[in-house]
This record gives sequence, C-alpha cells and structure tokens, in this order.
Amino acid sequence: MRILTTVAVASLCLGAMPAHAFLIDDFDTGTGFNVAPSDPGPTNVPAVTAIGGSRTMAIDPASANGTTLEVTTGGTLDHGQTTAGGGSSSVTWDANGAGLGGLDLTDGGLATLVRVSVLGIDVGHVDLALEVTDTGAMTSSLALTGLNVGTFDFDFASFVGSADLTATDKIVLTIAAGTNSDVSLDLVETDQLRPPVSEPGILALAGAGLVGLAVARRRV
Repeated sequence: MRILTTVAVASLCLGAMPAHAFLIDDFDTGTGFNVAPSDPGPTNVPAVTAIGGSRTMAIDPASANGTTLEVTTGGTLDHGQTTAGGGSSSVTWDANGAGLGGLDLTDGGLATLVRVSVLGIDVGHVDLALEVTDTGAMTSSLALTGLNVGTFDFDFASFVGSADLTATDKIVLTIAAGTNSDVSLDLVETDQLRPPVSEPGILALAGAGLVGLAVARRRV
C-alpha cells in the first residue's frame, strides 16, 4: 500500500518538477510604455517581473521616424518599423545602472540555455542579439538566429566572448529591423534542456498509480 501511494504521488509530481531558470523578463507589468525617435531614451521603467527590478528601453537616434519600442498592457515587447525605413532598439537589464551583482545565470551549472518566446516576427527582416557583461566588464554576445513564431532555445555554448555567465552584471537585448518590419516577444529567460517527457505519458503513469491505489484499498 505504501509503495503504491509513493508511485502515485511521484508520478503526479513529474509534471511539476522544478525548472532551473532565471526569468529575465516576461514583460507582464500591466501597464504600457513606449519610446520613439522623438523621445528615444534611454528610459528606465520599474518592472517587478524583470530581472533586477526594472528595464531600460532605448531607440537608436539614427533610426527612421516611426520606429517604436513598446511594452504593451498585454505583456509583450514590440519593436516596430514603418515604411519610413529601418531602425534599432535595445532593452537593458542592470537594475537601473546598479548592476545585477554578479548573478549566476547558470544557476550553479543547472541552467544551460537562453529561451526566447516569439509571438510575431517578419522573418528575415529582424535581427536580435543578447549581450552579457560580467562584473569584470568582459562581454559575450549571442545572436538569436532562426527565429519564427514559437519558443526557441539557445545554448550558453553559443555565446561569443569572454564574459563569465556566473558573474553577470548586465544583460542587453538589441533589435534591428528593416523597413515596415516588426517583432513581438513574450518571454526571455534562462533554463535547462528538459527531457522529452510527454504529457500523456505523465498522465498515464499517474493513472496507473491511482488505479493501483484503488485495487489495494478494495483488498484491505
């Protein structure tokens, strides 16, 4: 009876195993904010769900009129261009200049990748990159290539540079888009590569454990 109970509980818990992740930003602040060439920033915006407690948003002053970088009330980060031309923008996470205090993005080696969730993108016309600066002012960059609508993982090993990811002080996301091109992001985080355990498999295991419990109870 005790063994069957353990099986049932363990199988139910498989679907809720802890992930070794640092949420960099999910842009879910409940209020909107945007920057544009007329007021390009950098502007720091407090954000509970952003790493370091805030995000600093800016647009390259050389960007074409109509360039926008916005955090929407719906919880997305949107960069947009009009027919006036291309442009670029950035989001910086460094606790409003105070730094992230040597944050270990690898979570002691348990996190192995950067995960990005894309809600919309003009494929082939938008480039994104992530740059990490450590407490020793060394930098590493990661090109977020091959993006489309969906969730994409980028291994830490793909970073180019000499920054120590276990002593992170600043993270910067840069976006460059061509004429009349847009991108919408929903999530940026670190995580680990999860084993391919399907939800039906978890439910089947849980069901088997519960059936065993029922049989054992009838026999008591």
